[in-house]
Amino acid sequence: MARQGLYYVPCGPDGAATLHLFDSSTGQDHLLGKLDRFTSRYTPAISVSPDGATILYHRVVSDGADLMLIENFR
Repeated sequence: MARQGLYYVPCGPDGAATLHLFDSSTGQDHLLGKLDRFTSRYTPAISVSPDGATILYHRVVSDGADLMLIENFR
């Protein structure tokens, strides 16, 4: 829950992921947009910055891809 209200991603039968904001002060639900390649395969989570300007969510880039961190690369 943020100052603006409750951000959520509803479960849809077609698998499309949309981000909504429920404004608890007015009782209104607002569709904010579609989440491109959102995945609920893992623990689904979204995080919203305090000012509501930035949203962080899981996204599938490629199945079977490895994640690597390279430190001190020259």
